[in-house]
Amino acid sequence: MRHAAVQFGFAVLVLGVSLAAQAPPQVPRDGVITGQVVDAATGKPVSAVIVSIGGAAIPQRAGTSPPPRPPRILTGGDGRFAFRDLPPGSFTIVAAKAGYAEGASGRRVLGGASQPVVLTTTERSAESTVRIWKNGAIAGTIIDEAGEPLVGLQVLPLRRTFSGGRRRFVPSGRAATTCATCSPT
Repeated sequence: MRHAAVQFGFAVLVLGVSLAAQAPPQVPRDGVITGQVVDAATGKPVSAVIVSIGGAAIPQRAGTSPPPRPPRILTGGDGRFAFRDLPPGSFTIVAAKAGYAEGASGRRVLGGASQPVVLTTTERSAESTVRIWKNGAIAGTIIDEAGEPLVGLQVLPLRRTFSGGRRRFVPSGRAATTCATCSPT
């Protein structure tokens, strides 16, 4: 009887080791990325901006089609945002608002490269300033020699660039003139 008890104790010990070896390590999910969205020209906070976070460490739901959108939040009046309960990893923060060009973490110039925000097991929080650029607009009236507005003209705005050390103008969009005061026929 004593011999059976020893075998039983040994079997439990082996089973316990086997289960512990198969259990995946727990990844801490207490990371925080905070930040502020600012106007790139003035440095002032921008409110009501949709801020999203992406990266390989963002959990995805299996079997969803199409893939789920990254988590998104809306900035407050002070342009601030916070993403909580993040695991260690590399993340990209993207900010979008109508009337502005999209901004991203670490982007310093319009259309420039973004830089990831990294959380580690020792550095569990990070701060990021995201710049966005206000879109420009061209407005005016094209008139004929009598001072009457011309309707239906194609207008091609040109953007100044430098290529090969020389200044060049290249088309940047397309528009047509309309008549704001004309009555429909």
